Amino acid sequence: MKNKIRVYFQFIVIVLILYVATRPFFDKAYFADFEKYCPFGGISSFFSKINQNTMACNMGETQVMLGLGLLLGVGLIGKLFCSFICPIGTTSEWLGKLGRKLKLQKAIPEKADRGLRGLKYLLLFVSIYFTMTSSELFCKKFDPYFSTMNLFGNIDIVLYYAVPALLFTIAGALFLRLAWCKYLCPLGAVSNIFLNLSSTVSVIIIYIAANYVGAQLSVVWLLAGLTVAGWINETIFMRSVFIPLPKVTRDEKGCSNCGNCDSKCPHGIKVSEMPIV
Repeated sequence: MKNKIRVYFQFIVIVLILYVATRPFFDKAYFADFEKYCPFGGISSFFSKINQNTMACNMGETQVMLGLGLLLGVGLIGKLFCSFICPIGTTSEWLGKLGRKLKLQKAIPEKADRGLRGLKYLLLFVSIYFTMTSSELFCKKFDPYFSTMNLFGNIDIVLYYAVPALLFTIAGALFLRLAWCKYLCPLGAVSNIFLNLSSTVSVIIIYIAANYVGAQLSVVWLLAGLTVAGWINETIFMRSVFIPLPKVTRDEKGCSNCGNCDSKCPHGIKVSEMPIV
């Protein structure tokens, strides 16, 4: 078993989630709040606080700090939340292993893959825009994790959003590779935005400078700028520059250029062509 520590983390998180889901059956006073520790909800609520000075739904300072802490962690240690903690990422990975054993998985052509990656930036913009203008978490309408854990019984869940999202997550994991994570996950999109520190800081500086000279741009313009910058970086350049601090270095002397690392990479990175990933 490779990387046992990561597997242990994944297993512990799933067990804790199942405990929260089943506890109301033997503890009637307990309320299973599946959005309580949602980092994307905290990030969305942060934009709502900036735009309307109100938090979204049941989000508070704890959720906002979780979201901002995640973005800080992205810069320091990379996207370990997606790999170690995210229940959708874990489930998709496990379903992907089943798909490979059953020989169901197919590779998507590189051009199609890069084009599809832009969908999560569109979903990110839509999710945060409607959250920051209504102070209601839009992501609850479609989130596969939230809908599944609530058995589609929460009033905030919109079935014609949530059911296709869940089916895509399951089918995408079986027949493709981490399809939800690569193509639709808004948290993955916002993490990628802050992985590309140079463009992110540039957009923020331009936004502040424009308002300083009297442009009076709303926060929506900042959101749009960050989203477009993240989309361009992932679909065209597909790499970060300065962060995260730890990186994977390819041993060029020991590399046989067989290309096996390219085919094994779940995110389609051309590892064989890069000295540092």
